Amino acid sequence: MQSRTVRSIIIYLVFLSSLVVLSQDRFDLYDGVAYIRDERSALRPMVIHVILVDLQVDGIDFTVTPADDLPDYDYIARTTTQFVKEFNVQLAINGDFFGPVRDDGNTTESGVNAHGLTILDNITQTIGFAPPELISTLYIDDENQVTFNERPDVVDIAISGKYMLLIDNEYSVAEDIDPNFANSPHPRSAIGLTEDGSILILMVVDGRQPTNTEGATLPELATFLKEYGAYIALNLDGGGSASLASQSQDGIIHLINSPVNHDAVNVERPIANHLGVYAKPLP
Repeated sequence: MQSRTVRSIIIYLVFLSSLVVLSQDRFDLYDGVAYIRDERSALRPMVIHVILVDLQVDGIDFTVTPADDLPDYDYIARTTTQFVKEFNVQLAINGDFFGPVRDDGNTTESGVNAHGLTILDNITQTIGFAPPELISTLYIDDENQVTFNERPDVVDIAISGKYMLLIDNEYSVAEDIDPNFANSPHPRSAIGLTEDGSILILMVVDGRQPTNTEGATLPELATFLKEYGAYIALNLDGGGSASLASQSQDGIIHLINSPVNHDAVNVERPIANHLGVYAKPLP
């Protein structure tokens, strides 16, 4: 009974935190790709970055970071802006949890390994080292049909994270996970999908900046995703890894959010992998 009461209080506080919207600014970045900056203040200040990708628009395509040829590691660590530049995508969000990470919050110079499964052009890039029960995977097939934890016959790309945030429009994270991880505000990243499968939602919540944006809990993150139409959603790596970047139509690369890497604001952490979006210019 006590755990149900605590959960009810958390849900009620999440509801309150979503009420006070200071501003919402929407911009069309590419054909079928829109960006919304959502600033809120209730329990704490929050800045939420939202990308809406229309999967039915011609020219929308996806990629993930290809594995590097290293003897002991999956990837040479890259920031999200480096990934946008190197692979010439129009937009990218950070991907899976990974390791090792040094005590100073930075990745090692020798390389990193992803926690979960990654696939590119139907070829497995990483199989991951975390226990399978902790990992959930996003799949996109060659017709831009998106599924979570249901592998299609042909996989265009796949990228993993930890914990499904939403399943059938309900918060789905187990109550017995680390309460500091789930119920304390942190920078967060996630991917959601509308019920009809037409819109992919990429979300980053900035955090660890007390006067500007303190971050979100997992229940709050799930609530925000629902507000933007998500029916199912996956939690990606957060904290200092949470990052969102784009390439403007004139080729200039922009860091959209304000990451915090080991207390350094607007400093990206080199990470393992990324989800990239290709799109055509605005008509």
